[in-house]
Amino acid sequence: MMHRRTVLLTATGALAGASAACATGSGSDETIPVGEDSLTIASINWDEAIVVTELWRQALTAAGWTVNVVEYDDAAPLFRDLANGDVDFFLDGWLPSTHADYMEKHGDSIDNLSFWYDNGSLAIAVPDYVTDINAIDELDSYADLLDGTVTGIEPGAGLTAAVRNEVIPTYNLTEVELKTSSTPEMLSDLRAATESQEAIAVTLWHPHWAYTAFNMRDLIDPYDTLNSVETLHILTRSGFASDQPDLAEALRLFTMSNEQLADLENFALNESEDVSQAVSTWMQDNPMDSMMEPPSS
Repeated sequence: MMHRRTVLLTATGALAGASAACATGSGSDETIPVGEDSLTIASINWDEAIVVTELWRQALTAAGWTVNVVEYDDAAPLFRDLANGDVDFFLDGWLPSTHADYMEKHGDSIDNLSFWYDNGSLAIAVPDYVTDINAIDELDSYADLLDGTVTGIEPGAGLTAAVRNEVIPTYNLTEVELKTSSTPEMLSDLRAATESQEAIAVTLWHPHWAYTAFNMRDLIDPYDTLNSVETLHILTRSGFASDQPDLAEALRLFTMSNEQLADLENFALNESEDVSQAVSTWMQDNPMDSMMEPPSS
């Protein structure tokens, strides 16, 4: 199985929009250091990673950097390559729990630069019309309604591990099985189920545009196996901040509100067909300096 894809990105097409935004007062010229070096960013097929990586790709390219995005299908090779120095940084490290195993294994060779979002959480969720099921410990009782399945995402995802290692044993779930595939396949199954008003339970997380698009509701988690608050971190190869101090400082200033991230995800991944163009359009109304929090005095 192919675990990663490398894409060389240049300042053409949708990036013209980002460049125009920089030139018309977005503040990017001030907040993003001008660079002529090459950067390699790791990304993964999770929705917030897709849009935030694209956001930074466009801002950096407009500022003169040559940006390579390496797209991974699984977190394990991503953390391995980050620890090996094959990529410069990753914008979607979930801590303290979701990626704890990867950080325990590779943390000595990975620098935790900062976090940019502090309201992440994991869940098993159902569409609101599935009124019979209100809590995770009821899943077995409604196994027939769910065809014995909780629809999951990638096998190597931290959310998948949490469901397998915490949720299933804690609630002694024996009548429903976690079916893993990929995030796009989970969302496809969810869309099909909601269109036909069929019962479905999926592994999901906040922030995610699916909550609004499909009117989703988290199942109550009586033993709090999933619902601890997670922060989304920028993780770098060891020594990155020393090599690129100005860029590291810009990354440290980056932050997104609930409203900004939800709006960007929904616009780029639900309302638009071209993610790159959608992010470029969104950035014209949401310049980078609106997502740069100055250091406290």
